[in-house]
Amino acid sequence: MRRTRKLTMSAVCAAAAVVVLLIGRFLPTGQLSLAAIASLFICAAAIDCGLGWGVLTFAVSTVLGFTFLGAAPIFWVYALLFGYFPIVSLAAERARTKFARYAVLALPILVSAPILYLLKVIPHYTPPWKSALIIIALVVVYWIYIFGYGKLILYYRTRFARRR
Repeated sequence: MRRTRKLTMSAVCAAAAVVVLLIGRFLPTGQLSLAAIASLFICAAAIDCGLGWGVLTFAVSTVLGFTFLGAAPIFWVYALLFGYFPIVSLAAERARTKFARYAVLALPILVSAPILYLLKVIPHYTPPWKSALIIIALVVVYWIYIFGYGKLILYYRTRFARRR
């Protein structure tokens, strides 16, 4: 793929991710799912253009997202959890063992859950066990997301990805 085409696809994917985040900003529910959907555009750019262009797409969408959304909770969930997951997932495919692959896939939730808690994106409840239950539920949903995301990547590669 030529460089101009890669740049165009990267820019379109970044813009589409920001539009989905903007829609999620004004919806009262479904912000987690829209942040996950926005990350699909990063995945498309990383698969079609390469991992470096996927990183660039994530960086541009994060800067634009912060510009348009400010410190909205959906932005933090996207920037700290779902946005860079396609890059981590594609890098984890290169791991030699299953243990190494799952260890790499676990890094985003292990790093971002405490940060999301400190930013008060994950609600703070008076008894700490309620907050712990929310974080555990987030981890369970994250692993379900990993499974579904793997299926979507496989579908994208077989149906839509450019043949090299």
